[in-house]
Amino acid sequence: GFLSFRLTKVFDVIRGFPESEAALRDFKKCLAVTGQQKEFVQTLTDQIRRRVLILGATTNSVIDVYVKTIRALQHVDSHGVMLEA
Repeated sequence: GFLSFRLTKVFDVIRGFPESEAALRDFKKCLAVTGQQKEFVQTLTDQIRRRVLILGATTNSVIDVYVKTIRALQHVDSHGVMLEA
């Protein structure tokens, strides 16, 4: 449903942080209901591998996405469980 569709855009939401904070609140609410945290983390990890951890990516862009990912995930999961995954 809605979450599956939004998961296709999770990397863009993370990269757009903090402007995308409303979308992160939507993810948080959906994950609380669906329990699809594992799918969320796997999708985000896959998207980061395909779009950031690539040959030619600058160190600055990798670090920028890394920092935004940590900050964004803190909004989605205040307990830090996703960051441990």
